[in-house]
Amino acid sequence: IVFNVWACANVNIMLATNKQVINDNSYEIVIGGNNGETTSIIRNDGSDRIHAVSTPGVLADACNEDYQKKWFWIRWVDGLMEIGEGSFVGWNVLLERR
Repeated sequence: IVFNVWACANVNIMLATNKQVINDNSYEIVIGGNNGETTSIIRNDGSDRIHAVSTPGVLADACNEDYQKKWFWIRWVDGLMEIGEGSFVGWNVLLERR
């Protein structure tokens, strides 16, 4: 998926294999968490497994005086989840997790 946001911190996205149920195969993605400092994937399986990387300023363009939209993409295929910056899937990968 490709999407844009207007946010200075804490963009939260929920991904699941079933739109009716949040289960062991669902994930929360946080872009610009910890006041804009990290990007993370959290598996909702009760273990609170978190995979996070430092991404300071990842939402800075959305917080400037012009409040420009910031583009991101997420790809989840064959057990590999990737999060990237920009509108071209596969480019500018911020975080990946298998």
